[in-house]
Amino acid sequence: MSLIDEVISVDKESYNLWFERWYKKMDIESQIIEMAKQGISTANIFIKKTDEKESTWDDKKVYLVRRLRDKRTTKKIKERLGDGFDVVWEEKEYKTKLLNMEFVNKGERIRISWNNS
Repeated sequence: MSLIDEVISVDKESYNLWFERWYKKMDIESQIIEMAKQGISTANIFIKKTDEKESTWDDKKVYLVRRLRDKRTTKKIKERLGDGFDVVWEEKEYKTKLLNMEFVNKGERIRISWNNS
């Protein structure tokens, strides 16, 4: 096995282990059922809220955000939930003005939606 093959293999194994632990801990399916009972058809997993500054994050938060930003995360959530669910990563930009200065804040989330009908 070449070095690159080993690196790719270790990366996949590490990611899959993280995802399984995270998914179990989040208990997404139970949360979706509770939301559906309340007539809600969208769930959000916030990666970065608009008022958060990345420079204040500790190592644990940086690691979690890196994993959640990974394109495999939305794909694996979709696979786990199955048909009928839309799972997308979104970035929203909000602009505000204060004293003639414009500020831009960005928020990121994974949005899970389903059709109630």
